[in-house]
Amino acid sequence: MEAEHLFDTVSSADKAWDRQDIDYAESLYAKAAIHAEKVYGPSSPLLETLLQRLLVVYETTGQFERSQNIMARLVALREHKDE
Repeated sequence: MEAEHLFDTVSSADKAWDRQDIDYAESLYAKAAIHAEKVYGPSSPLLETLLQRLLVVYETTGQFERSQNIMARLVALREHKDE
């Protein structure tokens, strides 16, 4: 049931992004990322995808400090995969 709720949240975030409801998309992507990490772990491909979407949101809205934090996290995830 948790996975179904997670994917519903991601779907809702994607729809919000498509209709340019950026604030709502941001909150849903962030919520989904937290949930994905709890359910699938910190090296989950789904978490990486959600972080990439958050990165786009933050860069689009000029939240560069947040985007830098997400970018650092993505780099750490990729480096961890290569080990």
